[in-house]
Amino acid sequence: MIYRKFIICCVVTFTFLQCEKRRTEDSIPDEKSDMDTSALSLAAELYRKKGDFVEAIKSYSELIDLDSTNKTYLYRRGISYSSSGEVELAIEDCERALYLGFDEFKCRFELGMLYYDLHANKDSLARANLNRCLQLRPNSPKVLERIENMDRFDAGLSSAKKKPARV
Repeated sequence: MIYRKFIICCVVTFTFLQCEKRRTEDSIPDEKSDMDTSALSLAAELYRKKGDFVEAIKSYSELIDLDSTNKTYLYRRGISYSSSGEVELAIEDCERALYLGFDEFKCRFELGMLYYDLHANKDSLARANLNRCLQLRPNSPKVLERIENMDRFDAGLSSAKKKPARV
């Protein structure tokens, strides 16, 4: 944890020094520089990896405010939303990232899991996304495992519905 904070401090310091250097060269940028975005992106990723999803979401949101077409930031914010239990917001970001051309397999897999988490009336969307993953990468072990888990769960629900209630 101390190592991560040290890295963030180093990146922020480096960014600050780069901005000061640019100011002395009379080339003050109107918007945040690439270095600012890199530092913010690194911080967001570190927050996400250490499980601080609230801070990760804030950082990714700032990055998306700077560039609303960045499909990677959208996907990663979607993952952060998913991890924090905000399924609907995660779906929005993953669908937008997919629309913008982010890795279809990753987006479809995440959407399959998110729709399955919503359960009610979303099972067909979950299966459609996971089946598309299989088209993209046939015999993908993690996709096949998820589909098998869904089948087992659904079979358990069906047999529970068929059993008469005990009195």
